[in-house]
Amino acid sequence: MDDDPNPANRGQSGAVSSPDSNGHLERIQTGIVGLDDILGGGLSKGHLYLLEGDPGTGKTTFALQFLLEDLRNGESVVTLFTLAQHGFTGNMDTLIEVSYLTDTVLLLRYFEFRGEIRQALSVLKKRSGRYERAIRELKFTNNTVAVGEPLIGFKAVLTGVPNYFGEPSKVENCSAA
Repeated sequence: MDDDPNPANRGQSGAVSSPDSNGHLERIQTGIVGLDDILGGGLSKGHLYLLEGDPGTGKTTFALQFLLEDLRNGESVVTLFTLAQHGFTGNMDTLIEVSYLTDTVLLLRYFEFRGEIRQALSVLKKRSGRYERAIRELKFTNNTVAVGEPLIGFKAVLTGVPNYFGEPSKVENCSAA
């Protein structure tokens, strides 16, 4: 499946670390539209998560959304770390390296497209279960956070200055258009 040309179908398998009584990994919903799907069904109970990205990319909003959803469901079994990076585009620098301590790393990144600053999300690592490796646009509105469609046809989104290589007629229909 990792050879699938559609990035939404690619993923990585790993060991399942906290199964329920039926042998299934217990999941917690994030409350963010589309995020549970790319995480293979939601957050894994008892795991550590790192939200990494430039200032203003949505790390705190994500963390608060996770916490609100936990409160709605009476859950409190996920640990979140946030780490701000330095450099809004190009090379990403952090003062400390903590990704090896966490089970899952979510990268939030700015990118420019057609004169507008946007945000993208990617799952860089997940130690247990399947996850999607596509880079997707994040959409923040007044009341919701949503994960958009994969940024297909783009190259170098994580540098902050992507190039669009898709069909010219489809640029208006792509998630970032």
